[in-house]
Amino acid sequence: VGLIATIGVKSVNVFRRVSVAVLSTGDELVEPHEATEGGQIRDSNRSMLMSCLSEFGSIVNAVDGGIAKDTSDDLDAKLQAALDRADVLITSGGVSMGEVDLLKGYLETKGKVLVGRINMKPGKPLTFATLQHNGRTKFLFATPGECHSSPLLTCPELSFC
Repeated sequence: VGLIATIGVKSVNVFRRVSVAVLSTGDELVEPHEATEGGQIRDSNRSMLMSCLSEFGSIVNAVDGGIAKDTSDDLDAKLQAALDRADVLITSGGVSMGEVDLLKGYLETKGKVLVGRINMKPGKPLTFATLQHNGRTKFLFATPGECHSSPLLTCPELSFC
């Protein structure tokens, strides 16, 4: 602001930072700091994606959407909460062909799926959709839960794994 004043500019165009929420899905996931029990794994994708978003801190407000369990009710509640706080949502898991991969069906019912699959492995089930939420269009990138897919598809600079 001081530099702008010193050069005599009276007004500038500004914009608010875009809010991007990251939500993981799956009954098998626990927070990174929690102990695992039979069949559970720590949620590493959300941590990786949040870290990637932090690199864009001046233009992106990263929002932690937590973990949605593999039930329609919990998925809906967590998605609605994330959409309340964000313009864009990146999810990890729930878009493949398994019985409890509920996200793609949710998006087909409540949103508009623009991209349903890509011809790339890992990452084939990548989905891009729009949703109407509180009168605004929200954008959703649903990435597979496989640990190399989410960062590779949404943060190419982190694709070293």
